[in-house]
Amino acid sequence: MIEKLQNRFRNFRRKVAEPVKIQQLETELLAESTLDSSYLVLIFGSCAIATFGLLSNSSAVIIGAMIIAPLMLPIRALAFGALQANVVLFRQGVFAVIVRDNCCNCDRLPV
Repeated sequence: MIEKLQNRFRNFRRKVAEPVKIQQLETELLAESTLDSSYLVLIFGSCAIATFGLLSNSSAVIIGAMIIAPLMLPIRALAFGALQANVVLFRQGVFAVIVRDNCCNCDRLPV
């Protein structure tokens, strides 16, 4: 049984990602982390839906707002850019996260 586990981990360490797949992943993440109109509409829409869910005290509406929010796309780009030392991808991910956080926090401003 121990030999099977050792063989499994030996094969795991030998697997290396192909450069073509990494380049394809970088281009996909770069496209996903851009600030375009659909990303901003989804952010503002999910923020509005979450606000209405808080006002109506409905957890189902708040969960629905979390489902439509594209929160993971720039975080994935940020993490992959940091791992691959891709400054452009990292910077674009950080910028998208900062814009998203500032847009989502506009309902917390003092009146």
